[in-house]
Amino acid sequence: MAMWEGIRFLAQNGAETLHFGRTALENQGLRRFKLTWGAQEEKIEYLKFDTLAGEWMTRRDAHPGFHEAIFGRLPSTLNCIAGAIIYPQLD
Repeated sequence: MAMWEGIRFLAQNGAETLHFGRTALENQGLRRFKLTWGAQEEKIEYLKFDTLAGEWMTRRDAHPGFHEAIFGRLPSTLNCIAGAIIYPQLD
């Protein structure tokens, strides 16, 4: 219902398109949800410059950064607290 109301609001206020944002290929549920609204998928390739190797790498080739190693191991509660501290403007 919230999505429908959001789309209705945007349409009434002149929006002609709505981008549903990026989704990981592995997230089948979210991809299916977006497709049911008529979204069109397109592949976006991200590159990351590895300063140690001195070269550009695709996301799948890149080694995880220290932040992924740290926050990937934290319980969600601590990630929420860390997020509130790091990004206070989002609270």
